Amino acid sequence: MIKNLFKIGLLIAILLNYSCEKDNEVIEKVNSQSITSGMVKREFSGDSIVLQNPYSLSNMRKSLSTLKEKNPNSTFSDLKNFKIEASHAYIKFKPRTAEEEAVLKSDSTLFLFNYRLDCEYKEGFLENRKATNDTIPDYYTAISIDKIIPNVPFEIIDELYIPEQDSYFNDTTENEKYLINYQINNKTDLFNHLIFDAFVNTGNEDEVLEEGSTESQRWFFGKRWRPAGTIRIWDNCKVGEFVPLEGAKILMRQWFTIDSGITNSSGYFSTGHVRGHARYIIQWERYQYSIRTGNFGQAELRGPKLKKQNWNKDIQGGSDQFHGHIHRAAHHYYYKNIKSLRRPPENGTWKPQMKIGAFNEPNNEINGDYRCSVRFMGILPSIRIYNPDNTSCNTYATTIHELAHASHFNMKKTDFRDSEKIVKESWARGVEWELTRMTYPTYTAWFGRKKGGSTEPSSFYTGVVPDMIDGISSSSSYDQVSGYTIRQIEDALQGKRNWNIWRDNIKNLHNNATENNLDALFDYWN
Repeated sequence: MIKNLFKIGLLIAILLNYSCEKDNEVIEKVNSQSITSGMVKREFSGDSIVLQNPYSLSNMRKSLSTLKEKNPNSTFSDLKNFKIEASHAYIKFKPRTAEEEAVLKSDSTLFLFNYRLDCEYKEGFLENRKATNDTIPDYYTAISIDKIIPNVPFEIIDELYIPEQDSYFNDTTENEKYLINYQINNKTDLFNHLIFDAFVNTGNEDEVLEEGSTESQRWFFGKRWRPAGTIRIWDNCKVGEFVPLEGAKILMRQWFTIDSGITNSSGYFSTGHVRGHARYIIQWERYQYSIRTGNFGQAELRGPKLKKQNWNKDIQGGSDQFHGHIHRAAHHYYYKNIKSLRRPPENGTWKPQMKIGAFNEPNNEINGDYRCSVRFMGILPSIRIYNPDNTSCNTYATTIHELAHASHFNMKKTDFRDSEKIVKESWARGVEWELTRMTYPTYTAWFGRKKGGSTEPSSFYTGVVPDMIDGISSSSSYDQVSGYTIRQIEDALQGKRNWNIWRDNIKNLHNNATENNLDALFDYWN
């Protein structure tokens, strides 16, 4: 039933002329170039080339027809009756509201890209492109016909047949390399020739040829390989060294076949098997959060297109380093030990993924901010991080600080909105201090002080939370409080909006030998 509904959708889309040509009109400066069969040098006349698609249903059927014509007397009985039907659809989703985008992002099985999968782009174009409108981007992906399409507006660009994902070919022989001779005697012959001929017909032959091939002897890259590698990032807060990039999502893309891996604590990752060339990509996104390039556009680091090679990448400088340290902090708050604190708002159906805008520009007033209403009412990121030239630990700490605001808001929205600024900022500064020191033990946050009613913005960022935990200046007369945990302080914050009421709730909820000194501590910082 699902397959039939999907095919009906395909037919409707085709009848409505949802063609590649129409789709090209909305791509930033995409210029197509005709590619004929055989080895073709790809030359850019603009920012990108729309490639001919070897996996299109029509092209795969054409290749099958060629193989049957060249093997009229084949002893392989399956060849005569073998038919090709659509296995996948190449789709462009067009979410126009935060709710529709949330539906897409709540499906962790979808690999989404905000650029076409059948294009080749000039180096640096995708990283430096600007959003043309203040809208949610379109997303491209390939979906199996067995999968229910999310209820989000979409166009079907092409029907696909992907032999590598057809269970019929699961038992083919794995060859280190395979000689192309157009003789089909078994299932392995059919599999290799079908893919090879499709790539030849679309000018993509070089992607599947093994090194050492000649015009008379063309060797198909037959054996699958497992992409892997180690990713590190430059950390200028640890006397300048590369540290493992943990928790990063690494994608391996070979046309419409996409697999992924997550880097471990050593920065190592591996993905599923692929054949031939494939491109490594770091997508600065996890299920719970997405890092944007400013207001719009998924932040990515597009790695090399390799074959049988690991990707060992050291990230240093530029926007990639900026994105990487934002990711490290977000990954910490969402996925690692946070001393029993509540997590920030989480992703789910009709619950938008947390968007963090990385603004690659200086801001002399703030390092970041949190806008509580944006996540639920608009399409802009609710967290904005500025000043990419900040030290690694300051970028990390700023991200933690803003996520602490988001977590506070998630406890009870009205309480957060109506809380005194000194309560909100003192709490976020305290979480920043506590969690950042788990990664940077010597990190020291700057703390402000109200000094009898100062209205300077910096005066609200007090050190009252660290003082309650282990004290900043335990020998001073004002700071005679210690032994509270960060979770105890958070529990006392729930439902409290006023500075002194927060203090009194800490006393009421928790027994602590130093609680009689809380009045003096709160008075000092206020």
